[in-house]
Amino acid sequence: GKTVIRRLRLQIKGVVQGVGFRPFLYKLANKYGLAGWVTNSSRDVVVEVEGRESALEAFCLALQREAPPLARIESLQRQEMPLQGEAHFHIIASGDMTAGPSTSPSRGTSGAVSTRNPAGATIPPIPPDTAICAACRQELEDPHDRRYRYPFINCTDCGPRYSIVTGVPYDRIRTSMAGFPLCPDCAAEYSNPADRRFHAEPVACPVCGPAIELCDREGKRLADGEAALQMGVKAVREGQIVALKGLGGYQLICDATNEEAVMELRRRKRREAKPFAVMFPSLEDLGRYCRLDEVSGELLTSPAAPIVILPLRTDLPLRGETERKPVPKLAPGIAPGNPHVGAMLPTTPLHHLLMREVARPIVCTSGNASQEPIAVDDLEALGRLGGIADFFLRHNRPIVRHVDDSVVRLIDKTPVLLRRARGYAPLPLDFPAGSEKVILALGGHLKNVVGLSFSGKAILSQHIGDLDTAAARTVLKRTIDDLLAFYRLKPEVIAADLHSDYASTMAAEELAGKFAVPLVKVQHHQAHIAAGAAEHGLEGSVLGLAWDGTGYGPDGTVWGGELLVVNMDDGTWCRPAALYPFRLPGGEAAVLDPRRSAAGVLEALEAEAAAAEHHRPAPAPAWSIPGLSAEETRRLRQIARRPRLSPLTTSMGRLFDAFSALLDLCRQNRFEGEAAMALEFAAAHFFASRPAAEPDYVRLASDSPAPDFPAPEDLICPWPEDQSRGRDEMSQIGPEDGGGRDEGEDRDEGEDRKGRIDRPAGYTPILAMDWRPLLTALLPAVKNGLSPEEAAARFHAGCAAMAAAAIRRLTKSDRLAEKIQSPLPRRLVLSGGCFQNDLLTSLVRMHLEEEGVIVYTHKRIPPNDGGLCLGQLAVAAAVSRRMGEGTIAGS
Repeated sequence: GKTVIRRLRLQIKGVVQGVGFRPFLYKLANKYGLAGWVTNSSRDVVVEVEGRESALEAFCLALQREAPPLARIESLQRQEMPLQGEAHFHIIASGDMTAGPSTSPSRGTSGAVSTRNPAGATIPPIPPDTAICAACRQELEDPHDRRYRYPFINCTDCGPRYSIVTGVPYDRIRTSMAGFPLCPDCAAEYSNPADRRFHAEPVACPVCGPAIELCDREGKRLADGEAALQMGVKAVREGQIVALKGLGGYQLICDATNEEAVMELRRRKRREAKPFAVMFPSLEDLGRYCRLDEVSGELLTSPAAPIVILPLRTDLPLRGETERKPVPKLAPGIAPGNPHVGAMLPTTPLHHLLMREVARPIVCTSGNASQEPIAVDDLEALGRLGGIADFFLRHNRPIVRHVDDSVVRLIDKTPVLLRRARGYAPLPLDFPAGSEKVILALGGHLKNVVGLSFSGKAILSQHIGDLDTAAARTVLKRTIDDLLAFYRLKPEVIAADLHSDYASTMAAEELAGKFAVPLVKVQHHQAHIAAGAAEHGLEGSVLGLAWDGTGYGPDGTVWGGELLVVNMDDGTWCRPAALYPFRLPGGEAAVLDPRRSAAGVLEALEAEAAAAEHHRPAPAPAWSIPGLSAEETRRLRQIARRPRLSPLTTSMGRLFDAFSALLDLCRQNRFEGEAAMALEFAAAHFFASRPAAEPDYVRLASDSPAPDFPAPEDLICPWPEDQSRGRDEMSQIGPEDGGGRDEGEDRDEGEDRKGRIDRPAGYTPILAMDWRPLLTALLPAVKNGLSPEEAAARFHAGCAAMAAAAIRRLTKSDRLAEKIQSPLPRRLVLSGGCFQNDLLTSLVRMHLEEEGVIVYTHKRIPPNDGGLCLGQLAVAAAVSRRMGEGTIAGS
């Protein structure tokens, strides 16, 4: 038959710039004998191909099936074009495409920043920075290769991206490599379609690329090149601390087997006990120290190469076939009292070269003092890290934006991001259909991340961190400016936390005034549940368990143990159940001192015993708080009786703190979550020592409760209306802990300082998840010989049973059905920092699934406050749709 010749224009959207997509299409077109061209536009990749119809179809199929490893195609649009009679296929320099069926790309004003992106337009997603690929690593170690031992080797499949790009389209002139002109050899590779570095924008070599040097803490250069590397290696092996300039910022490294070096790093960094991450020379070496499963191994060796939290081996194996020497033990100071370690592998060529010479595990932690953001600039690093590091091993490639290491933990056997940064940010997330407005969300005060939604996508920034310092707040502002400038957008709505004293909320108020746009303030725990629902694309009403440390409650109390119903379509929500409230003596001080939470819990238990109609064991009067004298305990409990000094809380995180302190597992929170982690580790140790066939320990089932322990239905009670006071309850909790100042008695119940909050009427619960019977049984049992590990296990199981019992009771509640005007949703999201606890998450899921509930947990965004901005974006979009173009009140 007659050969049909056609010409197609393809517009390819997704992660298609900076991943070798144009070279891939060039090779593919030549493979199928097609003519035409390909270019990067400011919004996508555009290709025109001309040839036989069968070859065109094969090309279109192959480009989706065989795309480069870092690429992610989200949409492909086809358009028939007039034949041009071209003989070859070529790559055209990047430029904006004019509208209409023009067959040649035109140079536009791609460098200009507009205040508003045209409706429907999208900026192409920039790929994240990725670890060195196998091919580059092989060249790095090949003495005959011209890039042998070159610390900045990369190709189209690996290397820096987000940390070096300054604009789109993604080309070398719009990266921090623009200051390194290509040498003839690199230029030849860059221009050769058959080469792996064809149009690899960061390509470089020892002749034309960045170089390393070693400096002392005053900035005096001591060596460069290979000599600098060897001096850095020598310093680490001798127990000194080196500030290493990595891909997205400085890192502090030292010998992880040297306890003296580790403790000196802790002292200088002012990091008393928070675990350090450890980098191992290879996966084989890592497996000698950690219990490694297949999923974790795949994560560690993936292009993202995150830190993975792994259980430490208790038996260190012998190393080598002939020497049979035990591997050196990790220093105890790396993760005091913690049976896990944050493990990572070398990610950049410089890390590989360093680790090959050091030949032992090293501590690899963010280059900052405690509570500060990571240092990226060389002069800034000397000023901020000069009192910590003995030497600086740095390079001269500028870092455009900070990018921390990502952190992953397997929770309920599923990889979950606890910190989303290198390797993952800024990959876009799908966003609900119909969300047309450009929305900027500023997240929370801790683990801050900001987000931007437009054109059906949500872009979340890299991890910023806690906003307690001026330096951190400067990074927040810089990140917001960077996002808006990079994507050429002006926000039409701004979203923030309900807490008025969060640094992020204050920044949102300022920006709303600057841009003259509506500000939507979203309740902290509503945002948690909305984030989980948005991550999974859930619409309509969803249930949510939001269990965390603290968050501002619209009733003026400290929330953190909430069962919510959240409507993802219109942004409304209600609170059918919450943890039974107790008081926090001293307010903010209880966050650092779990014994204060313990005093509040004991006071609540004594009040329950006194009010009970029948006799119940009352452990409170006889129970002392470990680490406190009888007089100190008495004084704390007196404070707990004074509402102005002791705000009410429903926080599950503080309840974990309290029980951990009462079991004497942790007396002080030296870092966020330390007491709760100790409780998890104790419970996990108990379960690990028992066969799985002992359901009493796991279920606290109503038909077979253990002697003297409550049945799950006893862990639910009506909400205590007399304890639902508010107004001033948050006055003792600072912004880093979820509370705020007393805002004055002259304001309306439904307003914040600026009068823009429409507080919902549905925040008084119907039921309380009542932990009191559980502790009333556990505390005397511990006095009578129950081990702290078994008590911790019982506590975890009881919390899970309590959640399931609340669902059962609410399913039958006419009051709830009337409130939400529908049956109780059967889809439930688990969110909040408590669900970083592997054991708690798996137990809660098991109990809820037995009730027929479909459980959703976080995977791609953190369950902690690092995911809040996605929930804020989703709620603001829903409120915006509901309110239309009128004034948008807070949610």
